[in-house]
This record gives sequence, structure tokens and C-alpha cells, in this order.
Amino acid sequence: MKNYEQEINLYFELKGTPESSRESYLRRMQAFITYIQNP
Repeated sequence: MKNYEQEINLYFELKGTPESSRESYLRRMQAFITYIQNP
């Protein structure tokens, strides 16, 4: 996740996404990545 976090934050910044939404999206993406890495 760390590899993509900077790019994701840049995308959110350019799009004007509120900080609370950014945190929510990042938590959900982290949960998904954890899920797919554990068979």
C-alpha cells in the first residue's frame, strides 16, 4: 500500500477530495489489499 499512497493522495488533492473522505478511501483500500493478500 505504501507504494501507492503518495499517488493516491496526489489524485485526491487534484480532485479536491475532503480529508475525511481520503482517510475513508485509504482505510477501505488497505482492507481490500489485506484481504486479497491472505488466501
